[in-house]
Amino acid sequence: MKALRVAMIVNKPEREDLILERIAQALRRINPACATLRVEYRDPAFFERVTQFEPTVILTFPLTARGIAARFYALKYALDCRIVSYRTEGQISLSDTNYSDWMVGFDEYGPNLVEWELFWGDLSAQVVGECLVSQNKLADAGRARAVGYPRYETYFDAVERSGETEAELRFLELARGRPRERVAFFISGFCIAEYSVEDMLRGGDVFPNRDPRPEEVLQALAAVEKCRDFRDRWIDATLAVADLDPELLVVFKSHPVENIIFARQGNNPYDRLRGRDNVLYIDTPVGIDLILRRSGLFFHYGSTVAAESYIAGTPCLFTTAFDLYPEDKVPENPCFYFHDLGWPASAKLDIADVPDFVRRHLENPVRFERTERMSWVLDRVFAIRDAHLDGRSRYSPSQEIAAFLAASAATPMLDP
Repeated sequence: MKALRVAMIVNKPEREDLILERIAQALRRINPACATLRVEYRDPAFFERVTQFEPTVILTFPLTARGIAARFYALKYALDCRIVSYRTEGQISLSDTNYSDWMVGFDEYGPNLVEWELFWGDLSAQVVGECLVSQNKLADAGRARAVGYPRYETYFDAVERSGETEAELRFLELARGRPRERVAFFISGFCIAEYSVEDMLRGGDVFPNRDPRPEEVLQALAAVEKCRDFRDRWIDATLAVADLDPELLVVFKSHPVENIIFARQGNNPYDRLRGRDNVLYIDTPVGIDLILRRSGLFFHYGSTVAAESYIAGTPCLFTTAFDLYPEDKVPENPCFYFHDLGWPASAKLDIADVPDFVRRHLENPVRFERTERMSWVLDRVFAIRDAHLDGRSRYSPSQEIAAFLAASAATPMLDP
């Protein structure tokens, strides 16, 4: 039997590095002789590095964007190895039936390429797994497994993580001695505001059709303008909140994909947030757990991070612009719409009402209550059970994934 060698393919390093490092550590605990390689999909030496490593298992991000699968067919044939996909997007919609199409993806490949599809929770494994089987991309539904989400392990570690990156250390310095009610946390994720139609076509994961209809292109152009408008309002609201009280610390974290785009184009609209004593703008890697545990309010636009606020005990405020994104209109393409996907929140706000909401909070702080619906989401979407939340059981998906990878290397390989 070949020695266990796992190649881990990275798509978005800021989001995936922590996950893969935890899985690698767990693999070494299970099998000290296990070798791992982490390589970015866009590395010019991608093929050379992976083939020289000779993995027995390749753990990759999901093959959702058009054109990705071809590489993995070549690797599977050349190396006689197993392909395991770990789903990086787990925020399944609880209200929009169109949304699962984008989680399944638009690439074209057969049922014997990917041996196993690993999901954050039972709900996405069931819904997306069934779609993969129906589209002939997975051999059978039993090959879709729920394993949890390693990024959330830090909330359950015996010792709370200390700051490591420059941004984390700066935040901890500013938050030290400050009541969490005096910390407001905003995140952004308005990547589409910088997209051209060419970017969307090149990405291969925005339009459901390879050649979008003219009306789809017009919808995309309108969506870009709406998103720019919403982003401007988001920045304005953040600055207005900071003006309420100089003792209020306002933390603003931009999305990793936004950071990549801004670095490439040399222009960052969030630069308006810099230079204020009580505003910390973060555009570098940072552990959200450190911030949420010390925040009294969390504002998001429909992000997976909402689930982290349920764990951290931070009031979760879904914030939108109702004139741009009416609740009574289910979008044909969810990439063009900011909505809560049916996920629960402590409150739902229009972006224009955020400063007044924070003003009232400063007078009478909002208290967090974990509702039954929030617990249900943690259970079904992230495999976080009540026993994990109350400390009766350890949440360790990285260990579960590592054990699964070790076992999968010994199973018969599907013939591609």
